[in-house]
Amino acid sequence: MPNVESANRPRVFDVSEKDKPYVELAFARSGGPGGQNVNKVNSKARLKFDFECYPDFTEDDKVVIRLKLANYIKADGKIHLDNQTTRDQGQNKAAVLARLNNLINSALTPEKERVATTRTEGSKKRRLLEKQKIGDKKRQRGRGGFGLDD
Repeated sequence: MPNVESANRPRVFDVSEKDKPYVELAFARSGGPGGQNVNKVNSKARLKFDFECYPDFTEDDKVVIRLKLANYIKADGKIHLDNQTTRDQGQNKAAVLARLNNLINSALTPEKERVATTRTEGSKKRRLLEKQKIGDKKRQRGRGGFGLDD
C-alpha cells in the first residue's frame, strides 16, 4: 500500500518535451466529419505513456496509478489514450496530452477523508416532532366507527 506521507503531498504532473522517451505519439486516420479530406489526413492522436519508467514517479505513485488507472493500462504496461475530437492533428495532440495530465493528476491527488459529523440538537428535535405528528395521524385513523355510538 502507498506511503501515507507521499500520498498527502500535492502532485502536479505535466507532460513536456523532456518526457519524449516515455511518451509515444502516433497519428491515425480519424472517423467523423471531414469529407474527402478524412480519408487522406491522419488527425487522430494516439498516445502511449510508459509510467513505469518515468523517473519522477516514486514506487508508491506507480502503485496508485496502476490501481486507479487500470482501465487505461494495456497488456504492454503502458497507459493508452486517443483523441479524435477535432479535424486538426495539433489540437488532437494537445487534447490527448491534456487528458493524460488530468488523469495522472487526479489519480495522484489524495482523497479527502470524510469527517464524521453529529446531528444538531435542533435537527434531533425536528425529527422527533415529525415522527410524533406522523404517529398522531396514524392513531387518528383507527378511531371512530361509522357514526354509531354504542
